[in-house]
Amino acid sequence: MKEIYVIDMMSQVYRAYYAIRGLSKSDGFPTNAIYGFITMLNTLLKKYNPEYLALIKDAQSPTFRHKEYSDYKATRKPMEEDLVKQLPVILEFCDAYNIPVIEVEGFEADDIIAKVADICEKKGIKLYIISSDKDLYQLVSDNVLILDTKYERVYTPKEVEKKFGVAPYQIVDFLALVGDSSDNIPGAPGIGVKTAAKLLSEFISLENLFENAEKIKKEKIKKSLIENREQILFSKNLVKLNIDIPIEIDFDKFKRKNPDLEKLKRLFTKYEFKSLLKEIEERIFEPEREISLTWGNKKDLEKISKEENLFVFAVSFKGKPIQYFIENNGKLYSLDENEYQKIYPKCRRIFYRSKFSGNKNLDNFDDIKLMHYLLHPEEEDHSMERIIISFLNRSVFTSDQFKKRSNLLEIKKNDPELFKKYYGERTLFLKELYPILVKKLKEKNLMEIYEKIEKPLVEVLIHTEDIGIKLDVEKCHKISQELGEEIRRLRDEIYDIAGEEFNINSPKQLGVILFEKLNLPVIKKTKKTRSYATGVDVLEELSLMHPLPEKILEYRQLQKLKSTYIDPLPDYVTSIDKRLHTTLHQTVTSTGRLSSSDPNLQNIPIRSEEGKRIRELFIAEKGYKILSFDYSQIELRILAHLTEDENLINAFKEDRDIHIETSVKIFGPLALQRPGEFRRRAKAINYGIIYGLSEFGLAKDLKISRKDAKNIIEAYFSKFPKIKEWIEKNAENAQKSGYVKTLFGRIRPIPQLRSSNKNLQKLGIRLATNSPIQGTAADIIKIAMIEVYNLIKSKKEWKMILQIHDELLLEIPEMECDQCIKSVKSIMENVIKLKVPLKVDVGSGKNWLEAK
Repeated sequence: MKEIYVIDMMSQVYRAYYAIRGLSKSDGFPTNAIYGFITMLNTLLKKYNPEYLALIKDAQSPTFRHKEYSDYKATRKPMEEDLVKQLPVILEFCDAYNIPVIEVEGFEADDIIAKVADICEKKGIKLYIISSDKDLYQLVSDNVLILDTKYERVYTPKEVEKKFGVAPYQIVDFLALVGDSSDNIPGAPGIGVKTAAKLLSEFISLENLFENAEKIKKEKIKKSLIENREQILFSKNLVKLNIDIPIEIDFDKFKRKNPDLEKLKRLFTKYEFKSLLKEIEERIFEPEREISLTWGNKKDLEKISKEENLFVFAVSFKGKPIQYFIENNGKLYSLDENEYQKIYPKCRRIFYRSKFSGNKNLDNFDDIKLMHYLLHPEEEDHSMERIIISFLNRSVFTSDQFKKRSNLLEIKKNDPELFKKYYGERTLFLKELYPILVKKLKEKNLMEIYEKIEKPLVEVLIHTEDIGIKLDVEKCHKISQELGEEIRRLRDEIYDIAGEEFNINSPKQLGVILFEKLNLPVIKKTKKTRSYATGVDVLEELSLMHPLPEKILEYRQLQKLKSTYIDPLPDYVTSIDKRLHTTLHQTVTSTGRLSSSDPNLQNIPIRSEEGKRIRELFIAEKGYKILSFDYSQIELRILAHLTEDENLINAFKEDRDIHIETSVKIFGPLALQRPGEFRRRAKAINYGIIYGLSEFGLAKDLKISRKDAKNIIEAYFSKFPKIKEWIEKNAENAQKSGYVKTLFGRIRPIPQLRSSNKNLQKLGIRLATNSPIQGTAADIIKIAMIEVYNLIKSKKEWKMILQIHDELLLEIPEMECDQCIKSVKSIMENVIKLKVPLKVDVGSGKNWLEAK
């Protein structure tokens, strides 16, 4: 039997909108209803695989019900603005899915669905209605069913009776009695769902109920029925669905078509649905399309290169030879590095990921990925495919053969046509894309930061990665053994205190020990499983009551230190130079800071004992020392400059301890009596303000009440009023423009400030406060790296080996350390002139710990 599926579109859109709140694109455009609706649609398509499917939509114009009853749906609030914005996009997606959308002027979706149901009933066709609208339950029969995809429930006549207490044919009478506040249908005053179901169970129909009203024992009910007879019948007329619609229903048009996967890919990319995009990409087959390119003769290129300014696209993968592509007059030329240098060495190269080229002397180049990163730092995906889709609205040819990237030359040799198709298309697109990106950078005043910071930094990072840093492998193994012994000792202590052995790494088993055996108070439970929460915050609170949680925390710290840092580090040491070469990432963080991987050295604990043990492992070569150049309190100095707060400015100008200064201003004479304790508090406040510290956060950090935390924050802003003024003004400007800027012009979008969700707005204020500060600090250290690198290029034995947060590490011959310290310190402290002096702390030693 043929099966038809129809979706009551607006009921599902509303359901999605209210089920998911706060979801938006990086530019603030709301996407919660879109995402929820598409998720419902995908669930339907996967689980039920309908052969015939249509979307039924309410018309925008007033319906016949509005004409009969001017107050119909008058109590409904206007559609929220965030939802209004999303409706056209949802229709775009429906078009991409190739699902027909049906609407009829003057009628509601429910009436159109009723007509479809009537046809199906007469022809013996099974109909599934996807809706949560109770008016549609009047249509349910053996052939017409309501499908709730959210709860995976199908409503048959029997299920309808269970839900409402009446059969589907009685639903109209039932709704006429109870009314509907959402549609402003009056019904019978004083008669609720239970009473209505009971009355219809006894009297079967509304007409029979009126005829036998005198038999009703409850006077209040009887009176309501008799006095409101006309109103109830009028309500029945409103809720009864009308199948007399001027439209022909052609089920052949409902027959499922394949979605336009390329269009869906573009939409998922545009609206930043990463998981949906990944899912759709897995379903996209290589499209049969030809590009109008032929392979060109390299001899011709020699003639052309002397006459024309060619666009050269360079693809580089780490550790692999660069491949160059030149397109001219419909011909594609593919060259390796030697051929390129021979034919056209001075041509401007357009790289995607120039750092992977390995060229230590990069000049006359551009980097597509860096350009996109500066324009959209908040995005995670800076892939070539993503950039082309975003700016050209074009999808690119894909092939599984290119995913590994390691067989590039093999494909070029064995399948030159595939190679041409894959990279030829990208070359054409990037040729079109390049001037667009340049124009966008100029429009947003980002060309200077691109030309003077990000591009020159590429060569610096290549140098730093190539040099690497020496690791004391022997000591690493020794510390690993020591940690193993400490972990075993701690494990035995934990078993003794608990009175039994259990899996310490199992949150479930630990929860049983803490909260059932030891009867410690349950602080909170996990959201998903509602099991005992045993995170760091919970264990820290419980440590004040019992010794076991403190031992668990210590055990976890040591285990993490061993498994995350100490044990893996030797595996990264190369056999060639016995050094470790981390990868520094330039296009990952939204603030502009560098990140690292393989291994991630940015996450090494800063001041803990664990961090010290790790730093001790990084050593200098014989005859060399490690020099550490660390910007002192750079973020607070930038805060002083941005806010122009006299108290901060004067303290830094006079080189006074800013944390003691703050502690005295907030806590008064008490801070002088216990300077260590109150300096620590002031430090937490000073840095907390930069990161938008809340009362709750400060109370937790200082282990004080929220009331005391509130008083401290108020006291801080009363002593540093210009800081508060700047935070408020900065957030206000960011709300208008959509982004914040560093002192050098780097932008970071803050869409959260335009959200209707208050929690997202608060997050937006925190980001708007922190991003200009952290981003400016990132710009300063990058400029310092470039200038220091320009200095050490002429010094063969001077090496830049690492950059972590605000710290730069160099490896220098012992006899030249004094000279290096003087030169580098001067460079770093004069990168920019702020209203307060920049200060660099310098240390030296045979290992990083000593230097630090």
